[in-house]
Amino acid sequence: VTKSTKEGTGNKAPALFFYPDGVELPDYIYICLCKSNNLNRNIMRSGITKREEEVMDLLWEYGPLTVAEMLQHYDEPRPHFNTVSTMVRSLEKKGFTTHRAEGLSYRYVPTMDREKYGQRYLGGVIRDYLDNSYKKAVSQFVEDERISLEELKDLVRMIEKDRRRK
Repeated sequence: VTKSTKEGTGNKAPALFFYPDGVELPDYIYICLCKSNNLNRNIMRSGITKREEEVMDLLWEYGPLTVAEMLQHYDEPRPHFNTVSTMVRSLEKKGFTTHRAEGLSYRYVPTMDREKYGQRYLGGVIRDYLDNSYKKAVSQFVEDERISLEELKDLVRMIEKDRRRK
């Protein structure tokens, strides 16, 4: 995460912080996240609810949206405007979204794509429940017959190919 300040504002505007992939974060999110030595762990520890994940799915599928635009994508009965607004603000406090002002409303943007969220989520599960052992994770998939022998061989080939490149 890097820090930048808005020039010519007389220090009244908050500092802006950026994730490595260029997503802007308000300073209060950066400060909360950096109280921990491990930025990713702090984000994952906050977790998101099933309803918040539905909001993230909308943002990932349709791109940056206002709350009113999000509501258009819900099936009937739609949640109340204030409910969705509260969820998206909660996601912002947890570091999963950011916003930019657009007229009298805000357009919300996810701070990570679906794949990165999945990787971080899986990494958190492996860290918290499998003693940070990816070997235990793979062996669990094998034991539960959720991965075939052919898929396991593909993984080994991918690892070997990656190691040869380095």
